[in-house]
Amino acid sequence: MLTPIDVHYLVGLLSRNIEGALVDVMLGDMVYDVAKNGKRDVDITVKDKSGVITVYKGIEVKAFIKAKKLRPLSSDIVDGLIRKLQDMPEITHKAIVSATGYTAGAVNKANYHGVNLYEFKTFEGDLDGDHIKMTFGAENNQFINNVYYWIGNIQLVINPKESLSEDLVEKIKKSKQFIGRDGHILKKCPTLDLFLKNIKDYSLNKIIQDETIVKPPIGTPFVVDQIITTHDQPLVYIEGADPVTIKEIRVTGRVNSEQRICVPQFKALFRQGMKDPDIVSMLFEDANRNLHGISIPKHGNIISALHVPLSDRLKNQIRQQKI
Repeated sequence: MLTPIDVHYLVGLLSRNIEGALVDVMLGDMVYDVAKNGKRDVDITVKDKSGVITVYKGIEVKAFIKAKKLRPLSSDIVDGLIRKLQDMPEITHKAIVSATGYTAGAVNKANYHGVNLYEFKTFEGDLDGDHIKMTFGAENNQFINNVYYWIGNIQLVINPKESLSEDLVEKIKKSKQFIGRDGHILKKCPTLDLFLKNIKDYSLNKIIQDETIVKPPIGTPFVVDQIITTHDQPLVYIEGADPVTIKEIRVTGRVNSEQRICVPQFKALFRQGMKDPDIVSMLFEDANRNLHGISIPKHGNIISALHVPLSDRLKNQIRQQKI
C-alpha cells in the first residue's frame, strides 16, 4: 500500500523523467504567491536548467478520499488548485496530478484555464516506448529477494575499547540529553534509543552489502560481531559527570536469512484522457518497508532508480527536498 509520501516521491521522479535530464525537481517547494504576498508550498516544481529557456512547472498532487472511499477530484477541488497556481506568476506551466481520477466538470475547468491534468494509477500491460519495450505484470516481473534479519537478542556495547562501568552505561541509557558534536539535535535520530536502533540496522545492511563478508547458505543462521564507528560522534550528557562521546558501537548477535518472492506494484503517469502512459514505475517493499523502484519512460531512454526510506514514508509532508 503506497503512502501519500510515496505518491509524492513517485510523481516527482516520473515528472523528472518526462521532462528530460536538464531539469531540477523539488518536492515541497516554496513559491512566491502574489495574493498572499509571501511564499507558499507547491507539491512539486520542475525547473529547466539549460540556461536558454526557463520552464517553471508547478504540480499539485492530490488523492480525494471521502468516507474511506476513493473519489475523483471534483470541479471545486480542481478550481481551488488552479486559483492557487494562478497566484504564482513564476510558474509558467501548471499541472495537477490525481491518484483518484477527475469528474467531467473538473476536466472542463482545467481545459478552460489551460492547466494540464495527469492521472497516477495502476498499470499492467505493454509499454511500447521509443527505446524500451516491456510488458508489466505480476506474473512477468516477480523476482526472489534474499532477506536477512536479526534473531534473538542483540548486544550493543558503547565504546567497547574504553570498558565503561555498568553504572555509567545505565546512566547513558537513561539520559535524555543526546546531541551531535556541533550542539544540534541529530535530525535522523534525535534520541539515544533511535540512534542505537539505526546502528543495529546499519550493521545488518553492512553485512548484506559487503561482498567481502562470507555468508553461509540462505536459511543458515550465523553470528555477527562487528564494531561500527560513528561518523557524527554524538554526545550524551549525564547529570553529575562529564558528557560521553559515542565513538564506536560493538554489535553482537545472530542473523538468519530466507528467500522471499517479491511481487512488485506497477504505477504509471497518464495524461488525462490518454490510453497509453507517459512513464511506468515498478515498485517493491523490502523487509524493512523501505520502498524501491525504477521508472521507464515511453519517450526517451532515461531509466531512474527510486529509494524512499521508511522514515520518509511515514512523514506527513515533505519540504524542499531535491530529487
